[in-house]
Amino acid sequence: MLEGKRDVIFARMQRMFDTAIQVESDSSKLPSLLSQASNIDTLRKEFELNLDLFNEAQLMLNPKAMINYQSWTSFEEMFCYVKQIMERHSNVDNTSSENDSARP
Repeated sequence: MLEGKRDVIFARMQRMFDTAIQVESDSSKLPSLLSQASNIDTLRKEFELNLDLFNEAQLMLNPKAMINYQSWTSFEEMFCYVKQIMERHSNVDNTSSENDSARP
């Protein structure tokens, strides 16, 4: 069960990451990214907790098991990229709005 949940959460982050890449060349995809990523911080916490529980269960089954946090590294890289793209485009939108409202 833990492995399945981990994989589902990772797949959601992968979709957000893929959409963030698309936003770079097509800003019309931004609303989709914002919708997908509305709970990105919660998703990150859930992934971290789930991964820890999964690894703990693996160690209980086999104390000599090699614990692998590679999925955490990959998840974090995607998480940071998505957050960066959202922030960058949020700043662009705020600047555009300020410029539009400053015009007579």
